[in-house]
Amino acid sequence: MSRVVSELQKRLGVRLLQRTTRRLSPTSEGALFHERCKDLLSELTQHTQARSLANCGSARRCPSGSCSSRPCGPLSWPGIRAWCST
Repeated sequence: MSRVVSELQKRLGVRLLQRTTRRLSPTSEGALFHERCKDLLSELTQHTQARSLANCGSARRCPSGSCSSRPCGPLSWPGIRAWCST
């Protein structure tokens, strides 16, 4: 986990966590980053759910035929992971 956090801090150019031998706490930048990520994930979830509901019943748009169980279309989680990794 610390390697992932270190890579993220390097990529962002800010320190996200303050670590001591007894404590781990977010820096002000880390707290701001956390709040913004929560907001973005909430927006993404809402948009994905709305998109899934709009596409239900469309075999062309929802190849699985079951939109209620997971997001479908271009906003599927594998598609998001691929987009985020570029």
